[in-house]
Amino acid sequence: MTIDSRKVFKIYKSLERDQLKFVLDKKIEDTLAISEWLEKLRRIAVMDTLGDESRRRSGNLSVTFGILTVAAFILTIYQPILFFFPIGFLLLFLYFAITFFLLNKIDIRNNMRLFIVPLLEHYDRQGTAEKPFKLRMDFSNPISKERLQEEDEEDQAGSGNKYRHHWMDGNMEFKDGVKISWEIEDVVRKKESRIKGDLSSTSGKYQIAHVLNMRFAAPVDYFSVAKDDIMKTDDGQYYIIAIHKKDISESLEDAMSPEIFIESVEEGYHFLTPHPQKERPDTI
Repeated sequence: MTIDSRKVFKIYKSLERDQLKFVLDKKIEDTLAISEWLEKLRRIAVMDTLGDESRRRSGNLSVTFGILTVAAFILTIYQPILFFFPIGFLLLFLYFAITFFLLNKIDIRNNMRLFIVPLLEHYDRQGTAEKPFKLRMDFSNPISKERLQEEDEEDQAGSGNKYRHHWMDGNMEFKDGVKISWEIEDVVRKKESRIKGDLSSTSGKYQIAHVLNMRFAAPVDYFSVAKDDIMKTDDGQYYIIAIHKKDISESLEDAMSPEIFIESVEEGYHFLTPHPQKERPDTI
């Protein structure tokens, strides 16, 4: 077992029951303060960072020793005295294959450590959100069978499968009374391209659209708006601004950039002017 994999399993054994459930189920839903969210997720993010590299290394080593095992067994046909080589290689193959399987079981998709944790750390540093807020996150496989979409005209033109994974909902209230709610959906397209010279073979390529829809609500008692056509809630207490952003990547290992989310919040504030009795914090 490599040093990193030992660290991964050591962290895993130290997790609380609810953290273990999250790691195994790949889903979490709770209402917590930012500090509590970070306390719950940071250690898992460190474990996942170490686990990704260790899992790749274990996978590569299992393939290497698998090939060596086959080659050594063939060699013993001609040199039986070398029987201990295939046995040794087989044991190493099994060891790294099992390690890979265990690390894969506790793997969390990278959008937790690349998007969620940095975003929470940003607003924790700014100190603009103090109240507990709800997050629902699903880090399971985005290209599972149940997420496969029926083809439409656009899909037929792209000649590939499309998957939709609505993996996050959340809401947050800032100290100035502004409330935001959002949802994020990954739209994954697996395009098929013919390999030149072999029409029976295909190679897959992913294109992932990370789609953010945000509802920005500002209290009318504390803000005025730059445009007259900005809508209000039915009770007239909040101005409503809808913000839509999209981030594109070509790997299932990538995640939406946290800057996209932060810029969306800043965009919402661009429509607002705080009333003199309550100034907008400069830390948003």
